[in-house]
Amino acid sequence: MEFSDEGLVNCYNEDGNLYQSGTFSVTDYDPNGEWRKGLLVTKSILWPYEINSNGNIPGEYEIVYLTADKMTLVYPDGGAYDGLGSWGEATYWHFCSNSDIEGMAIGYGKTATKDWTWDYDGEHTVWGNMGYCGGDGSKVGTNHEGQWWGVVNEAEFEGQTQHSNTGALNGDESPNAYFTLSNEGTITRHAGDGSVLKSGTFEFESISGNEWKVANLNTTAGTILWPFEINSSGNMPETFEVVYLTGNKMCLVYPDGGAFDGLGNWGEATYWHFKAK
Repeated sequence: MEFSDEGLVNCYNEDGNLYQSGTFSVTDYDPNGEWRKGLLVTKSILWPYEINSNGNIPGEYEIVYLTADKMTLVYPDGGAYDGLGSWGEATYWHFCSNSDIEGMAIGYGKTATKDWTWDYDGEHTVWGNMGYCGGDGSKVGTNHEGQWWGVVNEAEFEGQTQHSNTGALNGDESPNAYFTLSNEGTITRHAGDGSVLKSGTFEFESISGNEWKVANLNTTAGTILWPFEINSSGNMPETFEVVYLTGNKMCLVYPDGGAFDGLGNWGEATYWHFKAK
């Protein structure tokens, strides 16, 4: 289903064919509400039926969770909102989205900023090389598909200084290092001690209907963490493919020498795994 700024909602089946259209509104919105953030008023959502109700379509749903990439709706039995806490039956809906690139990466509001750091978990790699495999890019972000080699922790970066443009560590391999994206279009790379290593500008170029990536990230060179293409004597790309993005995870890929037209040929590529700080 798609929601538009004009207050319209369209529902599509698995083949991408439109099967229902309608209008929607959000009322009583309070982002700090303890139980609900507001009410979604519409007759047009996926599988809009109250459970055990002979097909009742409520037309009004409580928004109990809402981010740029997740939404949870709840409807109490028969619309008995005054029964909250009594454990009467209710119906729930869990939805996800990957279309709001800026919302997931930066947040909302003119002064919004968001920090991204290494996705260290002690087991999975965060930077390294892979085959430029093609296919479903989200599997690179979630399953490390196509991976050949990579570093798992801060200490392992110490043996990779040949990939740096200085031949040395810069402090941005630390688990405390991060880069900041702002709604003003600025990006700033910080070392683990908080000092600024490089600042510049960025923009997301959203890509629709592409299995491999959801966006391109265009930046000033050297403004993401450890911004070096592997085996390139310190080359710092300015364009990265965003193959996976949620409000909490980001995976970037850059093919050898920027040969984006080689997708699927399994040439060498560099990857970066980040998480929201």
